[in-house]
Amino acid sequence: MADFSFSSVGDFLKAVNSAKAHDRQTVSDRLATILDDQNTVSVPPAMSFAIDDLEERHGDETFRSIAMFCLGKWMETHHEIMQQHLENGDMEAALWAMNDISKLSLVLRTIDETGSFGGDDSWRKMVKETVTSAVLDSCAERGINPEDVLMGEG
Repeated sequence: MADFSFSSVGDFLKAVNSAKAHDRQTVSDRLATILDDQNTVSVPPAMSFAIDDLEERHGDETFRSIAMFCLGKWMETHHEIMQQHLENGDMEAALWAMNDISKLSLVLRTIDETGSFGGDDSWRKMVKETVTSAVLDSCAERGINPEDVLMGEG
């Protein structure tokens, strides 16, 4: 039978943390095959919940817009890396980056041509409200009249 007597709260907390560390390692070891596989795709839970919430409010346009945004960012990264390789005279690495850019471009075009079942009007309305609020907040913080910014005078 295990001894559950502790001489202090500190001893108790050490025992609990030790047990948790053992359990954490056991779970990590068992999941390693799946989680270490480069074909396993996942996002942090908070992001998954946020995407689920957006999909509930705006339909599958959520997936289309987020996918295009992420692919665009990924393409920007590849372009920056390609530029670095070109500046360093590494043509082979630059060509590999360009190959990836070509693939990303094809995927972006494919997604752009794929419609969503709904939510595109709702999504655009949400984006418009978000951008409008951000512009107004930025103008207020900088003491700028929004009309001056929109007229090109700010």
